[in-house]
Amino acid sequence: HSFHCRPSASIAPASVRAPADKACEVLGSGCLGAQTACLSFGTTATINAPSKSYVEANRYIPPYPAAQPNTYLSEIQIQRGYWLVSWFKKEFGASEVAKAKFLFKPAHQPITALDLV
Repeated sequence: HSFHCRPSASIAPASVRAPADKACEVLGSGCLGAQTACLSFGTTATINAPSKSYVEANRYIPPYPAAQPNTYLSEIQIQRGYWLVSWFKKEFGASEVAKAKFLFKPAHQPITALDLV
C-alpha cells in the first residue's frame, strides 16, 4: 500500500500512500492508536482498532493495513449493520424518538438539556 518515489538526488525521497477506504475512514475519524476504535454503521456494522501488532480479531481473518505506516486494523463485523441500529432505536429509543419529533429534530441527532428548556 505504499511506495517511495525518488525523482532526483536533489529532492528528498517522498513517501506516497494509497490506503483503502476503510483505512481512510478510521484515520479520518481520529483513531490513531490502540486506545481508540472506529465504529461504522453501514450495510455491515464494523469496529476497527488500529494496532502496531498483527492481531486477527477473528481466527483466520487477517487485519487490514492501516493508513499509518507499520499499523494494522483489526476489524469485527456485525452483519445487517444499519438494520440493527434501526431496530435498536425502535425497541429501546422510543422516548428519544418522541422528544426529537416534538423538537422537530431528526431522531439520530443528540438531544441536549438546552433543547428541553
